[in-house]
Amino acid sequence: MSSQLKSYKKLEEWKKSKKTIVFTNGCFDLIHKGHIEVFKKSKMLGDKLIVLVNSDNSITLSNTTGDDII
Repeated sequence: MSSQLKSYKKLEEWKKSKKTIVFTNGCFDLIHKGHIEVFKKSKMLGDKLIVLVNSDNSITLSNTTGDDII
């Protein structure tokens, strides 16, 4: 069974059991304290937290400030 199918089945299981599912997303290539705080606060809003990781392309397209540190 593919990991994508396993994830879908797990999500369906949570939904059937009336779990509150919270999503957050971002660029987490360099994890820092701010990211951890977002995860903690997001998790407090529900029973299950799903973290979505933005693609390199989406980061490039959305970064109009040019504030890269590297």
